[in-house]
Amino acid sequence: MMTFTPPDNFFDVVDKHEVFHGSNSLREWGEVKGIVLHQTACDLSSAVERWYPVTCHVGCPKDGKVIYNNDLRRVLWHGHGFNRDTVGIEISGNFQGIEGNDRTRWAPGGGPAHLAMEQLKGARGAVAWIIGTVALNGGRITHIWAHRQSSDTRQADPGSEIWRGVGIWAQQVLGLVNNPAVILGTGLPLPVEWDDRSVWDWYGNLSRAGWRRIQVILNQLKCSVPPLEEDGLNGQKTKLALSEFQRRNGLTPDGVFGPKTWAAWAIAAYTNENRGERSEPVSSDDWNDRLARQRIKDIIDLKE
Repeated sequence: MMTFTPPDNFFDVVDKHEVFHGSNSLREWGEVKGIVLHQTACDLSSAVERWYPVTCHVGCPKDGKVIYNNDLRRVLWHGHGFNRDTVGIEISGNFQGIEGNDRTRWAPGGGPAHLAMEQLKGARGAVAWIIGTVALNGGRITHIWAHRQSSDTRQADPGSEIWRGVGIWAQQVLGLVNNPAVILGTGLPLPVEWDDRSVWDWYGNLSRAGWRRIQVILNQLKCSVPPLEEDGLNGQKTKLALSEFQRRNGLTPDGVFGPKTWAAWAIAAYTNENRGERSEPVSSDDWNDRLARQRIKDIIDLKE
């Protein structure tokens, strides 16, 4: 296996312990397409040996270590519906789902935790190393996901602080893609506290504030004559305006604000802003069709 230049404080322990909660077979490099971010929901020791039984490909303890724990090609049971195509990064700590709201963290885990600069650099370095290593071996990482998006039992995973510090950063700086509306199984969309482009609340519902944002853009695009009242209520006129928006964008005009509609809406909403995130209508089933449109930096400089 060829490897990309690892970050500082890197520990390769793949051959020093038995595989934990995973498959005995290895995927092809081309089958590894995404990264899932997790928090451990507890204060895990920084001792490398303590990470041996953790179900992750890469671990990031508080002191900034990057622990390569399981082969990137290994299928691990880390991310529910994301398992087949992704690798998992576990970041040590019991982080609040919404920073500042202690009711959104896992109470038995202690805490709350906050990302120290060393740990943030380690997690970002881990993402860059995974992208580079997969690329050197003929594959391509295109997406980054939150565990929340594949299971409602992981509502706070990885939490707003990690997602903004690592997940949004990976989109803006490294060109990875996330559609906050995409969910697998019982997953939940990303809340607006995690991603400014979102229109969902902590519980995964379209909030009144979210509908108001949708109405504003529909009015700007003149999808309703006369204009909608921007009251945040999803009434019949709003559904008709949304159906018109969908029709203009080649989508099924059903008045339902799903992942593909969000993607088209986000492009319209942020077309004049200088943002690096991509807003494509993606799902776990069409990654292959979109590889040519993804952007990965050839040289990743984390010294800034």
